[in-house]
Amino acid sequence: MRFIWIWVVGGLIGCALAGCAGAAPTPAAEMALQALPSASPSPSAPLTPIASPAPLPTETGPRTLMIWMPDVLAPTDNADAEVQRAVWITAFETLEGDLTVTMRLKRAADVGGIFQTLRSASLVAPTALPDLALLRRVDLLAAVALGLVRPLDPTGVTALIQDMYPSEIALGSVEGDLYALPFTVDVAHLALNPEAALTDSDAWTFDAVLSRRDTLLFPAGRAGIANETFLAQYRAAAAGATTQDEGVPVDAAALEAVFSFYQSARTAEIIPASVLDYTAANDYIDQVITGTAAGVISSSSFLTLRDSGTALAFAPLPTRDGEPAALIDGWMWVITTGDAARQADALRFLSWVFDVDRHADYTRALHMLPTGRATLRQSADPDYAQFAEALIDRATLPLSDSAGGVAGRAMQAALIAVLRGERTAEAAAQDVIEQAG
Repeated sequence: MRFIWIWVVGGLIGCALAGCAGAAPTPAAEMALQALPSASPSPSAPLTPIASPAPLPTETGPRTLMIWMPDVLAPTDNADAEVQRAVWITAFETLEGDLTVTMRLKRAADVGGIFQTLRSASLVAPTALPDLALLRRVDLLAAVALGLVRPLDPTGVTALIQDMYPSEIALGSVEGDLYALPFTVDVAHLALNPEAALTDSDAWTFDAVLSRRDTLLFPAGRAGIANETFLAQYRAAAAGATTQDEGVPVDAAALEAVFSFYQSARTAEIIPASVLDYTAANDYIDQVITGTAAGVISSSSFLTLRDSGTALAFAPLPTRDGEPAALIDGWMWVITTGDAARQADALRFLSWVFDVDRHADYTRALHMLPTGRATLRQSADPDYAQFAEALIDRATLPLSDSAGGVAGRAMQAALIAVLRGERTAEAAAQDVIEQAG
């Protein structure tokens, strides 16, 4: 049966679910560095759970599978990815025999974004909801709170998660329960002039970076809770941080160590005052490409730039001990249908797209990192794959407002004060302790 692909702009098997019954052409650099989707739900907006209906009975009639896909994973100007999607669906429909797969393209975030549309449809047009969709971490948390997605039984999706890193499984889990299967992941790191690249991990300790005096740039001016670069460095220095962390326990020694690095780097002009004006990597990417500075960018931005022919080297974020550090986020498949048969169809489709070859080929076409060890090693060149593995293996979750909002905002305010020369490292650390204590 021929598949249906619907473009909407603006707007293994068995009981694997718990309760189973129940963007004139844009320059390559600018294209590569589109800001990550902003959090769809407002941090302060109350989330009232939507009453979960009883599991639906199995439907009769023609079999259909509705999928909502974010535009960033189905770009209309990427012919390679478009062909692969068509092959995916046609082959899967042929295999199934009597199933029609319909895909609808949704905005990644903001008005008409995939989460907001899920939320609205659940209230006014529940029959228009998809069977499968993809969300990022912040939207997954909100969707779970609202009862929009179905929990997964890990024993029923063992083949899909057994090769994933613990951080990837944690990314798809909420309060210990698995709700999503991560398909792509993003981790931030340094991009720099290839001639300046250093591979020894000791080269990326705070002390080593301060001794070299190379310019470092990052988006310090981004509003909100703790800056992502700072948070990754802080967690690397804090005692007991794990891949499961989405909060931010206060550790006085770690705070002072990281603030001391920023105080020294700012005094030595390794980190210029201009970082406070940067809210995204687009603001300084030209300096990175020309080799005048090293800058923090996402892995997907790095891969897009490098695949377009831009010569760049990669390096980890500086940390106190030189250990890899990153926050992990990504696009994850979720099941929203309550119909048992459609759940089974959804799981078979996921098993199909998570095939190592299909998964690796598609994410390579998107210039993104796939989940899973074997798929990552097949998708990326060996050197970058090994580098990304080290980051993913030690990555921690993005900071959620509910788990660390007070401490996170205190850390961001203290970091800005240090970069402006208004507070010493010791005073900044004390500020955080007092506000979050």
